[in-house]
Amino acid sequence: MPFLQKKLTAAILSFGILVPPVLPSGGLRADGTPTSGGTPSGPAGQRVAGDLPASSSFDSYPSEMEPAIQRFESDLRSVERTNPTGIAPSRRARLKQFYLEWLEWVEKREFSGMGLEGKTDFVLFRNHLQYELRHLDVEEKQYAEMEPLIPFAKIVLGLDEARRRMEPVDSRHAAELVAQVKKQVEETRKAVALGLKPEGEPGKAREEKGPAKPAEPAAKVEPIRAQKYVANRAANALTALRKTFKDWFAFYNGYDPVFTWWMAEPYKQADKALEDYRVFLREQVLGIKSDDKETIVGDPIGRDALLLELSHEMIPYTPEELIALARKELAWCDAEMIKASRELGYGDDWHGALEHVKGMIV
Repeated sequence: MPFLQKKLTAAILSFGILVPPVLPSGGLRADGTPTSGGTPSGPAGQRVAGDLPASSSFDSYPSEMEPAIQRFESDLRSVERTNPTGIAPSRRARLKQFYLEWLEWVEKREFSGMGLEGKTDFVLFRNHLQYELRHLDVEEKQYAEMEPLIPFAKIVLGLDEARRRMEPVDSRHAAELVAQVKKQVEETRKAVALGLKPEGEPGKAREEKGPAKPAEPAAKVEPIRAQKYVANRAANALTALRKTFKDWFAFYNGYDPVFTWWMAEPYKQADKALEDYRVFLREQVLGIKSDDKETIVGDPIGRDALLLELSHEMIPYTPEELIALARKELAWCDAEMIKASRELGYGDDWHGALEHVKGMIV
């Protein structure tokens, strides 16, 4: 936990501003023994080995929560190492289960029986778990926004997850899936290119008229119109996706001769299509050249995510209230600058007064 935040929370608790939370029955005493209701379990009644610490005595620690927090950090590293791909829905699902089970365990602790250090860690730890759970919801929403730009990600992620589960690889079927990746990348790129045209402007397939060339329903491409920040998010996701794709390919290539024979050309073509598509998004959608290292594309997170961040930092204001406070303070600063400017004989031209003062000192 951050040192300053922990000390601030301890001070608040010592003054009694934060009151002990109302906890459900069947909790745990400060020494780790259950009051009633047995041991904690997962949100759906399913237990995942290693997620939850066993009840034990915490008397030898300055904070009753310290060993549990250390166990949490160790288990979290294991979960993240097992699920390394940041954009994978399976990673978010596993982390959500992990945080929910820990939050359930924390809320069964007997807050009133802890010392000041334990209460401080309890508040901060619970706040951290709640923040991570809500942040996963934000990530899921962001992924849903860019999913139409990377529909082929499911195939790549599915192949890699099967490898991590040590499932036998069917080289021929895997080659077919990789060929589908290339096809879907090309189709998506065409749809995005069509979406760059102004609305109402027909694509090439719709411009051709006459009975000699009837329209083919299978060739029709629906345009995909994406916001620039979503396209930038997708371009970054493609970088991570290519790394996952490369790791999956390198795991079998050169070791399994059947895989090596089937996969050499399909992988090469699919990987090239992914990189070309990433460059297309950067240059054509975002308008950023490949050698441009300075342009920054903002990614607005929205009001709900701002409220989440403020709550996590224990700031009891809404974004609108913070903006109003900032404007009020800025107005006060402007008034003071004008007041000083008038005293120097510059009227309301405080810029001139400032230059005058600088000239006197420098």
